Amino acid sequence: MKILKVIILAAAVMSCASLYAAKPTGRKPEANKPTSGRIQTSNQIVSPKVKQLMERARKGDAAAQNELGMCYFRGDGVPKNDTLAYRYFGQAALQKYPKGILNVAYCVRKGVGVKADSLKARDLYVNAIGIGKDSILNRLDEASKKDVFLAKTLAYVYNTGKGGVKRSLQGCKVYLKRAVDLGDKASLTPYATLCMRTRDNVSAQKAYKAAYENGDTAAGYWYARYLINGLGGDSDPGKGFILMNNYAQKGMPGAMEIYGMCLLEGNGVERNAAQGFEWLKKASLKGNLPAQWELAECYATGNGTDLDFLQAFRWMSREAMHSSVNRFKNWLKNAEENDTTKSYLLFMQGLKALHNKDFATSAKIAKLLGKQKLTKESKVLEGLTLLASDNKARNVKKGFKLLQPYFDTDPLVLFIVDEMQLDGKLNDLDKAQQRDVQKDLEKLAENGFGPAYSVLGDLSFIAAQNIQTILNWRKAIELDGLSYNSAQNLAKCYENGASGYKKDEAKAKAVRNFYLIDPVDKLLELVPEYTVK
Repeated sequence: MKILKVIILAAAVMSCASLYAAKPTGRKPEANKPTSGRIQTSNQIVSPKVKQLMERARKGDAAAQNELGMCYFRGDGVPKNDTLAYRYFGQAALQKYPKGILNVAYCVRKGVGVKADSLKARDLYVNAIGIGKDSILNRLDEASKKDVFLAKTLAYVYNTGKGGVKRSLQGCKVYLKRAVDLGDKASLTPYATLCMRTRDNVSAQKAYKAAYENGDTAAGYWYARYLINGLGGDSDPGKGFILMNNYAQKGMPGAMEIYGMCLLEGNGVERNAAQGFEWLKKASLKGNLPAQWELAECYATGNGTDLDFLQAFRWMSREAMHSSVNRFKNWLKNAEENDTTKSYLLFMQGLKALHNKDFATSAKIAKLLGKQKLTKESKVLEGLTLLASDNKARNVKKGFKLLQPYFDTDPLVLFIVDEMQLDGKLNDLDKAQQRDVQKDLEKLAENGFGPAYSVLGDLSFIAAQNIQTILNWRKAIELDGLSYNSAQNLAKCYENGASGYKKDEAKAKAVRNFYLIDPVDKLLELVPEYTVK
């Protein structure tokens, strides 16, 4: 109907919808014959009151148009006719008469004289609220006490701030709770989520539990979380661990992280640090930030895996790229209290000195790590220092020799050397020592090393191998290994429609927003500089 196209505000975002409108009286339409006090007009029998309304309606009186629509809707003084009822309600609505809009919404919701469409009906209710303000809002509020549809519509209004209503999560929560109390099972999970967002954890856990028991499998994940962390008051880590297993096995990153931490800490299950570490690694590769931080801590302390400061730095920098600095600052406060974390901090300070081209300090820290019997960390830092192109004491052959023993066991060390060779920083190496970088990167990629796919994508990009560029970068993103430089190239491809990518400014912006800063730079900014003690 053209009427709807004029008065509907905008397309909906979330399903809900319903209005308060007068109900039919239940009275049967009068017989089509003249009766006392009635006038027959155009083959219709109408009362004098209806005739007066018709005259006023023809002159554009919105109130009369709406009332005439009610007469046709009820069969009051005129034969019942849903089509005409909807038409007259629509005429009133076109003049922004709030009650007319409400009644059009009711018709659209119930399919009275028009095809039923709950989303359009909801938008009409929102329109009516915007025009009628508190009077309409109060009317709908009262009606929503017995109407799920209206309760969900008002929840939508407060959640989005539409209809001129000030956005309020608490207001949304009130009406979702009303819908739940009226027996709407579909509102359980949205209500639980809103409770969680407003830190009403007790209500959130109860609602998630009810939703899960009612068949909403997605709610089970959140219910399991509450069982494990105990924030909702009903703590049962063992039950939560078993339930969380279902979601972890399906590859849900958040579930994999929690499941891994349960194993790592022995929460609800017998402690198995090695298994916990593996689950955290899987979650990290899927981009889960808490898992990336926890994985970094595992590498930094040797919890569930071998001590590996370089890998710890890699994952800590990935997490630092997207999260707040508070986590790292809090970690720094406690780093001095543990010998292992103290050594890891020293290693990071060595990397910062290297990054800042303070080669004397990085070389000194390498020696200090050696004295602490951290042989690998000592040799890696010393080797990288000797390979640095700006280092006056540069010794490519010696630096390469220090790093070479780790090429087969540590993909990150090999990857760093390959990148340096690609950048032309290892031209002093003998031909026998030169790496087959392409072959190295392909092997690293085959073993699931995400950053290798990122560089392979860059190489394909330079060579204008469009399909291979797309495949490599897509795999790098999948393994959370896309580098900052690759991300900038990818954004340019979306901006210009290059290398097989369709032009898409929104995606270009999303990529740039996700990779706002080089993760290594960001983390090293947070690391305090080494001071001689």
